[in-house]
Amino acid sequence: MITTDSDNIIEILKASTPIVALIAMFFTPWFTANFNKEQKIRDELFSAKVKSYMELAKIVTETMRGLEKIRSEYYLKKESDKFYQLYIEFKNTIAEQALFTSQNTKADIDKLYTSFHKIYDNELLFGEDIETLIPLYTESIYECKQFIIKMQHEIGFTKHN
Repeated sequence: MITTDSDNIIEILKASTPIVALIAMFFTPWFTANFNKEQKIRDELFSAKVKSYMELAKIVTETMRGLEKIRSEYYLKKESDKFYQLYIEFKNTIAEQALFTSQNTKADIDKLYTSFHKIYDNELLFGEDIETLIPLYTESIYECKQFIIKMQHEIGFTKHN
């Protein structure tokens, strides 16, 4: 009987099948464990990110409510709180949650800081000048609402338009 190259290749493949099966049997659990470990780490990090974003949403919402209260008091020409304490609480919470914020969220936080700095600077410069401060409070309230929407989009709770 004459053997051809294709017959030799078939015989080699037949002989190597048990060896390949043994190799697969040993490495499959290792690959599976490694994949599961990476997936678990990703899940833990996402969970921590969601908790961090919840804290950010909480402080932004509290700041927004404080801004609305101060703006209302300016409209009513009442003695109002100053923005400074709201700003300090905001700044401290943002610093605590910085580890899990994405570059996009950091850029959005910078927008909030810019908006808040306008209020703070104008309170220092103009005191309680209603004509100057009310538009700045309104702008910052809007920025807070936009920030919440963008955070919801980033963690997948809403679609971004």
